[in-house]
Amino acid sequence: MPVILTAITTFANLTNRQLQEETITTHRAITDAILAGDSLGAKCAMVMHLTYNRQAIRELSRKR
Repeated sequence: MPVILTAITTFANLTNRQLQEETITTHRAITDAILAGDSLGAKCAMVMHLTYNRQAIRELSRKR
């Protein structure tokens, strides 16, 4: 858990929290899918979340 929390804090600081709304939306989708027992939906929502993060990191990399 500490590794995840550190990664989240680092990512939020690197991106100046630009993905805050996207993060809330995708986390909600993940949670809703889990609560509905929809494992495929949860997986898809998590993939979307990670894809947004990856794109943000790549964009930051290009700018530097």
